[in-house]
Amino acid sequence: MAKSAPAEDSGRLTRYADAGSVSLADNLVSAAAYRKVGERYLVTNDIGHFAQLEPADFKAYLSGSLQKGGELWKELQGKGFVRDHLDFDGLAEEYRNKNNFLFTAAPLHIIVTTLRCNYRCLYCHSSVVGLDQVDKDMTLETAKKTVDFIFQSPAPTLILEFQGGEPLLNWPVIKFITRYARLKNQAAKRNLFVTMVSNFSLLDEEKYAFLVDEKIGICTSLDGPADLHDKNRLFLGGSGHAETARWLKRFQEQAKGVDGKKHFNPGALLTTTRYTFGRSKDIVDEYVGLGLPGIFLRQLSPIGFAKRSWGKIGYTSQEFLAFYRETLDYILEINRRGTPFFERAALTALTKILRRRDPGYVDLRSPSGAALGVMAYDYNGDVYTGDEARMLAQEGDRFFRVGHVAKNAYNDALDNPVTKAAAMATLLENQPLCSQCAYRPYCGLDSVYNRAAQSSLWGHMPTNERCKLYMGLFDIVFEKLQNPRDREVFESWTREQ
Repeated sequence: MAKSAPAEDSGRLTRYADAGSVSLADNLVSAAAYRKVGERYLVTNDIGHFAQLEPADFKAYLSGSLQKGGELWKELQGKGFVRDHLDFDGLAEEYRNKNNFLFTAAPLHIIVTTLRCNYRCLYCHSSVVGLDQVDKDMTLETAKKTVDFIFQSPAPTLILEFQGGEPLLNWPVIKFITRYARLKNQAAKRNLFVTMVSNFSLLDEEKYAFLVDEKIGICTSLDGPADLHDKNRLFLGGSGHAETARWLKRFQEQAKGVDGKKHFNPGALLTTTRYTFGRSKDIVDEYVGLGLPGIFLRQLSPIGFAKRSWGKIGYTSQEFLAFYRETLDYILEINRRGTPFFERAALTALTKILRRRDPGYVDLRSPSGAALGVMAYDYNGDVYTGDEARMLAQEGDRFFRVGHVAKNAYNDALDNPVTKAAAMATLLENQPLCSQCAYRPYCGLDSVYNRAAQSSLWGHMPTNERCKLYMGLFDIVFEKLQNPRDREVFESWTREQ
């Protein structure tokens, strides 16, 4: 059982007022952690099973006075909470499936084709440079070595994701990497996917045709209606919202199989700034109106331009969670009115909670996905444990650099002491607060955030804003799961994935 938190930390771990009067029933209570959510006690175990108990039932469970063979006893027994009725083989198989990402190499490989960009977003984490700095473009030689490096990975699935800067500013490298990777894969026979994150401003018919023909997945940023989008995302050519919306619609049409060439549905991401607050309905309506299936309410990270502009656009975790709850309430409302539409952060959590499987989100794993789930390749061939690690290097902190595509092998990056240190620091069992937390089966740490915000790979969870944010997000999700109407919507999201 998770021990009671001290009074000053009561918001992080739950105190149990009757703890002094309850003797744990050795034959009933298996290893579990608990947290008060609403009026119920949430109990979780390492497998990811959970139960939400009324206070009287929680006390009965702890003391061993539950009716053996009763409905609640059967539920707890089936989920591995009854100590002398454990299906060890079944639970071990569930645990392995839940953590199967530990048994494969990194599938996601982020390639920065250039640091140049024609936007100056208020929250840019990449510390982009001006259009005239062509020395910040990846060369064809480095591009070839980057693809060769990636194919050293034994992962059965490889995802090559172009980022920047604005990747379309280095179009020759986009074309070369795509075709060279496809050629190498004829021999490697992996599941190869190529994707790109772009602001769309440089798209034209020739580039569009290439992206469609090569089935390159597309994602862009959309911060809401035109006034909000253009305020957050300053485009050197004027208003960027119209072009973003136009190309989103074009790719959506192509996804229906126009001319027999069916493309993937495009994706869009929202980054929350202080200007986003109070616009929940406007933002969701914009996404729904553009035919997008869902939204990802992303918080700011203290890296790059965002760190320098924090006083203007930043906020506390409590402020973000208030906005998140308001927006999620509206999303649930429109679902109940008949419009399917999901929120990605909640869906990620729900996939872990309701399906007990990893959804592929490398920022929420234990240990983290640093080099184990993702690698990032800078324009000059430097290899980093992830894209945020690469962004931190643009601020002058190259701690997370684990190699170079022309000087090192893939295994060198995995054997690098930084990779090992990041894994150790983000293993939740190694964290005093996390090891007791009811949300440990679903959560994960980020050593890059910890270093940027708290000057430590380990961080300090009692004062860590990211920890507060995810604890609050899980509180909201589990609270909603207590409502049958909200749970029905949540279940529909996980069935459709």
